[in-house]
Amino acid sequence: MTALTSPSVRASPATAVAARPARAVGAPPSRRDLRRTTLVLLALYVAARVWSTTLLAIGHRLVERGALPTTGVDGGPGLVGFLTSWDGQYYAQIAAEGYPRELPRDGDGEVAKNAWAFMPVFPLLLRGLAAVTGLGVDVLGVAVALVAGAGATVALHRLVLERGDERAAFGAAVLLAWGPMSFLLGVAYAESLFLLLLLLALRALLRGRLGLVALLGVVAAFTRPGALALPAAVALLHLLRLRRGERPPAREHRAVVATVLVVGVAGAAWPLVVTAVTGVPEAYFATETAWWKEYTGEAGFVPFTPWFRMAGAFLGPVPGPLVVAALLAVLAVALVRRAREQDRETSVWTAAYLAYLVAVFLPQQSTLRLLLPLAPLLGEPWLHRTRRRCRLVLAGCVLLQPALVLGLWVVVPP
Repeated sequence: MTALTSPSVRASPATAVAARPARAVGAPPSRRDLRRTTLVLLALYVAARVWSTTLLAIGHRLVERGALPTTGVDGGPGLVGFLTSWDGQYYAQIAAEGYPRELPRDGDGEVAKNAWAFMPVFPLLLRGLAAVTGLGVDVLGVAVALVAGAGATVALHRLVLERGDERAAFGAAVLLAWGPMSFLLGVAYAESLFLLLLLLALRALLRGRLGLVALLGVVAAFTRPGALALPAAVALLHLLRLRRGERPPAREHRAVVATVLVVGVAGAAWPLVVTAVTGVPEAYFATETAWWKEYTGEAGFVPFTPWFRMAGAFLGPVPGPLVVAALLAVLAVALVRRAREQDRETSVWTAAYLAYLVAVFLPQQSTLRLLLPLAPLLGEPWLHRTRRRCRLVLAGCVLLQPALVLGLWVVVPP
């Protein structure tokens, strides 16, 4: 058993992630090795959540004393209420009361912020667990997020391990558990559950289990926005195989088409559901863009314009869009080069998910949270090449957490 896959539970995360495996790259670990690695990862995950929850508890105490400014942490009293703030209050509201049939309006008669912006899997899971356990949905929201975050940590390890690099797989999982935004894995958000579903779906895709990809993709599509990137990645990877001259069996073609259609329809269904229930055309998009007005001064949704609108509002109507266009060009070149030189699957997923973000999301402080599904990039070998590099990267992650907890939870929503 190597130092990488079974470091002592008492070892620091930096020591654990920096350890070099003795096993040759590409040799699959045994089941016993995987079990021991899983236990170590879970121990490190628990330690990470103790650290991040301590930071959140300090922030909560300072807010209670009026020592820190905030735009409104409003999830309820106590630390659990603090951990159910921001989006968490909407999930708790849906779990307890369901969705409103009539859209709320602001003073101008436009659709106001409301629960329809949040998808049903997470709050309905909380409702079911509350009925069984008798616990409050706020407590259950935090508990489900913590458990799903642990599952996502292990799932990322297994996904990166598909490439055969144990050091990178272990390091990626530790970086996810201890990353600057990892405190979100311990608050009542749907992020950790969505991330778990996506990582499991991506691993199923690598293994050619398209039926499982479709099942996980459909559940993810009703957990939070972003699942539409999955059928795009499936289709693009298949097209790249065909372009290289591969000829998969006809049944595989049919499975790919079915997966793309099923997950694609599920990913596009929620806006139709919102319109059907409320009777208001474009109700979902009006709800989502209600959050945009404080940044751009206006609501309204047109695909592939949010980044340009945001840049134009802050940098000017000409330089703003030019900066966005240059940034997107650099990203496209980098991803094409990466796909040619190494891990094609992760590159394609990254490109598909970033394209989705560019198409539908307004970039603001929530952008860091929305980048969590790019966790497979944490398995980049250069991040884990030397002990010194591992320690520096991990130390940076740990030290950044207090600043991000303060800025993206206590003061403003993440």
